[in-house]
Amino acid sequence: MDLHTAAVLGKGLMIDHASSIVIGETARVGINCTLLHGVTLGAISTKPGDRHPVLGDNVLVGASATLLGRITVGRQVHE
Repeated sequence: MDLHTAAVLGKGLMIDHASSIVIGETARVGINCTLLHGVTLGAISTKPGDRHPVLGDNVLVGASATLLGRITVGRQVHE
């Protein structure tokens, strides 16, 4: 598992098996989200600023899903 220390993770996050999980620097994960094994929340650029995915509250990301770039899945994000 590669979890950047600057990533914002909401309470109640469940990481299934914590195998092959990558969460990038500017990623934000809402409350009560679930990440199954093999999930990548990554960037497509090395330029400064927000460049990783945002997951709203109560989002489930399936096994081996790769989410790249500044996209938003779900609606509300609590920090």
